[in-house]
Amino acid sequence: MKRCPDCGREYDNTMMFCLDDGAELLYGPARSEPGAIATGFPSDEPQTAILYSTAAPGEAPTRAQINTTDQTAILPTGAEAEPRESLGGLSEKQSFSPNRAVKPLIATVVAVAVLFGGFFGYKYFGRQPIKVSLESAKFTRLTNSGKVGNFIAISPDGKWLVYTVVEGEQQSLCLKQVAIPDSNTQIAPPSETIYGGMSFSPDGNYLYYTDSGKGNVNGSLFQVPVLGGTAKKVVDGIWGKVSFSPDGKQISYFSYVDDEDRLMIANADGTEQRVIAVRKGNESFVSGLQGPAWSPDGKTIATTIGTIVPQSMSVATVAISTGEIIQFSPQKFSFTGDVTWLADGKSVLIHARETETQVKSLWQISYPSGEAKQITNDLITRFSISLTADSNALATVQGDQIAHVWIASIADGGRAKQVTSGSDLNVQPTWTTSGKMVFTRVSAGASDLFMVDPNSGSPRQLTANAGKNDFPEVSPDERYIVFRSDRSGTNSVWRIDIDGSNPKQLVAGSDRPGSFSPDGGEIIFVRNLNKQTVWKVSIEGDEPVQLTDKQSTSPRFSPDGKQFVCLLFDDAEGGPKIAIFPSTGGSPIKTFPAPQTIGTSLRWTPDGQSIAYADSKGGVGNIWTQAVGGGTPKQLTNFTSERIYEFDISRDGKQLVLNRGTRTTDVVLISGIRK
Repeated sequence: MKRCPDCGREYDNTMMFCLDDGAELLYGPARSEPGAIATGFPSDEPQTAILYSTAAPGEAPTRAQINTTDQTAILPTGAEAEPRESLGGLSEKQSFSPNRAVKPLIATVVAVAVLFGGFFGYKYFGRQPIKVSLESAKFTRLTNSGKVGNFIAISPDGKWLVYTVVEGEQQSLCLKQVAIPDSNTQIAPPSETIYGGMSFSPDGNYLYYTDSGKGNVNGSLFQVPVLGGTAKKVVDGIWGKVSFSPDGKQISYFSYVDDEDRLMIANADGTEQRVIAVRKGNESFVSGLQGPAWSPDGKTIATTIGTIVPQSMSVATVAISTGEIIQFSPQKFSFTGDVTWLADGKSVLIHARETETQVKSLWQISYPSGEAKQITNDLITRFSISLTADSNALATVQGDQIAHVWIASIADGGRAKQVTSGSDLNVQPTWTTSGKMVFTRVSAGASDLFMVDPNSGSPRQLTANAGKNDFPEVSPDERYIVFRSDRSGTNSVWRIDIDGSNPKQLVAGSDRPGSFSPDGGEIIFVRNLNKQTVWKVSIEGDEPVQLTDKQSTSPRFSPDGKQFVCLLFDDAEGGPKIAIFPSTGGSPIKTFPAPQTIGTSLRWTPDGQSIAYADSKGGVGNIWTQAVGGGTPKQLTNFTSERIYEFDISRDGKQLVLNRGTRTTDVVLISGIRK
């Protein structure tokens, strides 16, 4: 027989180590303990080896007793087990016969097999998928400036946060220790560049960010050590943020080339770039400045995919080895933002909205079943999300906006009169020829058109119960209003009579309308087929005609109808630019540099000699004009607070109607989200 030199327990000769304390077994007698006979065992109980089962966190381990005499092995059941009756009266020879010696060995092997089998079975097959819930989560505001940009990233261990601060036309890149208030460190000083997607390396040692220069479509990826150092360029031509392979040796990202969304893979140092999947024309990967997400097992990349007509976004995976795109989520959204895997690889988290009139919510989508669960259902606008490696905390940018309609005399641009009030957003005002205004009101998930006389009366509603309706434009004869609506399932240009009756779709699958031609016979508008371009169509909705082939938006016919102006984005020359084209399209006649903080509205002055635009330089909105003949832009208004989002000039050139308001954004940490 063998005995343990420490506890004195006796084992069959085939055993090597004590099952209780792990000591190496020896031949011969064991040491004597007080109250024990010469064999080293207490005289009043059978000798027992103790094994411990694997317990869930916070629970005490369960003991498994295996008798080394003729007692039956007692395996853990979660309840106290009763030993069998002692056989008793056995002689020493009977107790240690060969047959009897085999029994405890068999019992030991069986018990160990059961215990280890249960442990590994639980570990690899019985683990429950991670579920996300905010019911008992803790919310902590990490910034208080109200000036945070839309995109942020939290480090895998949750200790660091990177974000941008937007002040007028300038942005700076900042790093913060999450646990320490006022620990902000500026990584990049304020400049007119645009910082896009930010990511941390899997080990948390490096920060990656994109720099798009002065408004270019694609940007360059930079790497900088978290604890300080010089930024190093990694790769050019990147859209959004990068995602790392589990081993940190490769990156995936999007690149936007003409009208193609390209899903790319490269080494972490930017070498060996290759395209693994492409979507173009009506089909896209992204609907915002988001990035892909590499799966925890390293085999697939999760991404959003969608179509413009019909307007629909969903979630899919792309196989690393083949580039095959497999849509696994049947849930349809009008917009999808960041997508990120949960730590177990069994679901993804995204922020998205089902319709254009809703705010973005958090959703958990199971993989590969596609079952979707909405995590939030509030009125808080969230611009991006970033998840820690353990999936127990996420950082998000939350914002709030207030906007109302004002009128101002051009002769006295520093004074304005507020026309609308209340908690609703009142936006996109435009004049009628007779001096009334049509505008969009966003309220409780609805977006509808209203008309008001700014000098008297209450707003009159023109659309209702028909999806999202916005960006109104009134014909010169006040017979029609054209606008954008998703009532048919996708954004399209629609027409109604001035009283809101007789709706008619003019162009399917288009973006916002621009303006009427002077005779009211044509509409200029923007079509978005993975690239925004300018088109025109007759007021009766005939076949539309394309006018530009580069990224362009915000078109307006000139007062004489011979030209149109738009914002033009051209990576080859840098952008944006104010561009004037002939009304038949083709190449631009003239271009002018545009500020980074230019608004989305362009207007001709009634005499056709200048282009007016809104500029939010320094965080304050004012109207500026650029003479068509050239020269330095001139400031038309002198406001000292609030931004200008949209505006229009009255037909007589004497008054402005303005959409003014404020927007605040900060980073919030939501911790304890694993249910």
